[in-house]
Amino acid sequence: YSFYDEIVINNLNKDIRKGDAVINENGLIGIVYKSNDNLAYAKLLTSNYNVSVVIGDVYGNLNNGIISMLNKYSDIKVGDLVYTSGYGEVEKGLLVGTVCDVSYDNDGLGKEVKVKLIDNNYLNYVGIVRKLK
Repeated sequence: YSFYDEIVINNLNKDIRKGDAVINENGLIGIVYKSNDNLAYAKLLTSNYNVSVVIGDVYGNLNNGIISMLNKYSDIKVGDLVYTSGYGEVEKGLLVGTVCDVSYDNDGLGKEVKVKLIDNNYLNYVGIVRKLK
C-alpha cells in the first residue's frame, strides 16, 4: 500500500460510484474503484492503474504515466495533449496530461510515450464526472 496511490472521498450523499472520474481544476487525477455509503476510494493516475487514452487520433493505454505499445509510425510529439478516449469506464475528453517524451520501445517495433500527468499534489477539492450512458 502506498499513500500516494489513492485518495478517499466523502460519499455522504451516496452518489459516487465505481468508475466515476475524479478531477481537479486542471483535469483527470483518478478513478473511483470502490464506494460505499460513506466513502469512495479512487486510484490516482500516478499509480498502477490502466486508463484508455487518446493523443490526436492515436489510442493507447496509460499506466504509471507511460503509454506503451503504440504504432511506431504514429505522429506523436512532445507537447501533445493526452485525453481520455471514452473506451472503458471513464468519459471521453478529460485532460490527462501532456506528452513529455517519445521514444521507441526496447525492440524498436513500437513507441513509448511518457506523460506529464495533471498535478495532484495539493488537493483541497475534487469533482466527480460520471460517464454518460
